[in-house]
Order: sequence, then structure tokens, then C-alpha cells
Amino acid sequence: MSNLEHLPLATLPIIGTVPMPSLTVATRQPKILCLDDNAELLECLQSFLETFGYAVQVTTSGLKAIQLVAQWKADAVILDYYMPELDGEQVAREIRKIRSRVAIILLSGAVDIPEEALRLVDAFVDKNHLASRLLPTISNLLWQLPVVPRRSNLLEMDDYSYDEMWPEEATGSDDA
Repeated sequence: MSNLEHLPLATLPIIGTVPMPSLTVATRQPKILCLDDNAELLECLQSFLETFGYAVQVTTSGLKAIQLVAQWKADAVILDYYMPELDGEQVAREIRKIRSRVAIILLSGAVDIPEEALRLVDAFVDKNHLASRLLPTISNLLWQLPVVPRRSNLLEMDDYSYDEMWPEEATGSDDA
């Protein structure tokens, strides 16, 4: 897992929810393209992201994703690493050739992702922490609203202890 540490957004201790981007700040609805070989996950991602005001397109094909980046002009691309047709590194490399400034988020449960693949993306989000990390990562990459960690019931899902998140309160009671 040490090969993920150089990505700053991959290690942020972000907990909670992110407010929907302010449409007064953005001139249009941000577009996100999601690529994964798991159609059920894509359906969930699409619904989840649309709830927060994003325009979302999904595909299970790396080749189709590359075409959509050029045609649809997505602001961000969320992609899995291990896929049957093209892996995440190959897709990210082709996307960078077409649109070098698009935000690319690698969303994967794999821990053995090659360094070269990680250098091609802007952020890594572990699928096990999708609920607490995906929206803050998107927001940070698209220069939306600042994200501040908040206490929530998602704390148990994350890999950060309460003491690490709020050290000044760590000496208090355990009533929480």
C-alpha cells in the first residue's frame, strides 16, 4: 500500500458528506464519466453522483470511455484499474493524450497498482472507502467548495481513529 502514499488526496482523512456544488460558482453542471467492469457499481455511482448535482455517464468499456472523453468533454473521469478490455493505466494514458487537464480518479479495491498507473491519475480512492472519500476528492479536484472533515457515523468505516482526527478531544470522555 506504500505506493499510494505520494497521492495527497488518497491519504486525506476525510469523513462525512460534501455539500452539492454551488451553481452560482459553477457555470454549468460538472460532468463525470465513470468506467468500471461492474455494471451494478456503475449504476450505484451514477445515482449517487447525480444526487449531488453531477451530470454522469457510465460505461463498462475502456474504448468507449476514451471516445466519451473526447465527445462529451467530462470534467472528471472515475475509473477502475482491473478491467478486461483495457486496464486503468491504459485508459488513463489515452485520456491524457486527448484531454490532458481532465481530472482522473482511480477507484479500485486493488492495492498492487503499479507506480506508473498512479502517476497518470490525479487521485486514488479505495473502493472500501468510497462513501467517505469520493465526493471530497471530486470536489477538491474540480475546485469546488472546500471540504472540511466532519464527525459522522462514517468514522467506523474509515481507517482513521478518532484520536487521529480530533487529537484535542482525545483526552475527553468516551461517551461518544
